[in-house]
Amino acid sequence: MPLDRVLYGGDIPSDLVRGQMVGFGFAWALLTEETIEDMNIVHCDSRSTFVLYETLRAARRAMFREGLSREQIEDIFYNNAVRLLNLPCG
Repeated sequence: MPLDRVLYGGDIPSDLVRGQMVGFGFAWALLTEETIEDMNIVHCDSRSTFVLYETLRAARRAMFREGLSREQIEDIFYNNAVRLLNLPCG
């Protein structure tokens, strides 16, 4: 598929949950703030953020890993939607 037809989208409202999505093969699990707190992790900062931020970070890392340029990534996250939906810029 041409990259100028690819758009990024989130899964609202579930992406607004605070926690961490963890992949296990072809499945996943959601670790919530409470679950993470119960793990009593002391070797790192275990505070969680919105799952949407985790998803954004993972998508960006994957795009860089695949060799996409900064401009191509900006297109996927923003510019393609503006162009395809005829939205005002800015």
